[in-house]
Amino acid sequence: MVSQEMAVTAFFPLYRHHCVLHDRDGDVWLFQERLDNGSDPRYTLRGKTLSSGPRYTAYLFGNFKCDYQSNRISVFIEDVITSKQGKLLGTWMLNRLIEFLRTAGKTVQYEEIYGDFKPRNEQQALTFFSRFGFVKRLLPTGREKITCGIGELHLVPIGDLKEIDFQEIVREWHVAKFGE
Repeated sequence: MVSQEMAVTAFFPLYRHHCVLHDRDGDVWLFQERLDNGSDPRYTLRGKTLSSGPRYTAYLFGNFKCDYQSNRISVFIEDVITSKQGKLLGTWMLNRLIEFLRTAGKTVQYEEIYGDFKPRNEQQALTFFSRFGFVKRLLPTGREKITCGIGELHLVPIGDLKEIDFQEIVREWHVAKFGE
């Protein structure tokens, strides 16, 4: 029998990616997106601003539960948090997770993508998640969760939040510093 950790990395190779964003306030963000293979396979998207002014952070964590025999995976969205509210960063992060999950869509079947529903502002959280296709369900235990199948998930436009091509930035810097 294959452990959950080995099974997830069989579906998703170990992964690391960097993203640079520019928000409508002029702040530049550096995000690292990765898949860790620890005791619980975990998707992490963590970012921070690079400005000399106020520092902001944002992160999204997702844990994988895998049934290797049936090639079925459930994804638990643990947190989507940003210290700079109202700038579409949470939307961008959840879009990235959806895109990441779709990369293995032909290899695996997703049981569900879900999270506990314990928001401080229930209506605001429900509005946020429902834009992606999530619905709120009451479990037999009385707890609530948000849930969605991969086929019902959709990307949400992010307006004036712009992703910058990290390789192009390095290339431009190199040309400016050292010439062609």
